[in-house]
Amino acid sequence: YFDAWAHLGVLYIQAGRFTDAESALQKAAALKSNNEIENHLGVAYLNQNKFSEAEAQFRKSIRLNGNFFLPHFNLGVVLQHKRDFSAAEQSYIRALSLNPEYIPALLNLAIVQTELGKKEQAADNLRRFIQQAPPQMQQQIADARQRLAALESEL
Repeated sequence: YFDAWAHLGVLYIQAGRFTDAESALQKAAALKSNNEIENHLGVAYLNQNKFSEAEAQFRKSIRLNGNFFLPHFNLGVVLQHKRDFSAAEQSYIRALSLNPEYIPALLNLAIVQTELGKKEQAADNLRRFIQQAPPQMQQQIADARQRLAALESEL
């Protein structure tokens, strides 16, 4: 039943039904733990603002497979919510080292670098994000342009 619970959990995440996703993914993880299930369960927790549970799941996913970029990115999101910007920065850097094409990590990296006072690095990452982001990320591109303009006025 592992595959059924895992698939159902992912479908619930896609539908925005995070409590149902949590339940299905917990059942899948009880049958067979792997890095993808643990990451999906972390996403279900994260979307319910259960940050401690989400952090634990992402760390578990990373322990199971440290070369999977997504739990590093997701851990960065949790740490950013917890205002642990230095640790979030490291998570985003690791995610990008594993998958340089995953540009949402560039935007988040720039945001935490701004919080850390690393304005030059943040501006460089915002420029890279704006250049590389696909058109369907128009809202994030607009946000990045505003952030970049604010940073450039301070540099």
